[in-house]
Amino acid sequence: MPAKTPRAIIDKFHAAGTKVLATPAMREKLKQLAVDPMPLAPAEIDKFVAGEVAANGRLIKAAGIQ
Repeated sequence: MPAKTPRAIIDKFHAAGTKVLATPAMREKLKQLAVDPMPLAPAEIDKFVAGEVAANGRLIKAAGIQ
């Protein structure tokens, strides 16, 4: 989602995605692709992404990547 997307739109998108992930067809397709979905709430996604940015930022700095 683009930065500053209204929370109502994020919530609507999340609800639709959660519904799709719950379908047998989608579960089967993801299983075939060896994908394990992470159905997180929007606030959980925000926290997860912030943690990943911080962790990867430390790795990049330690490796001297610019």
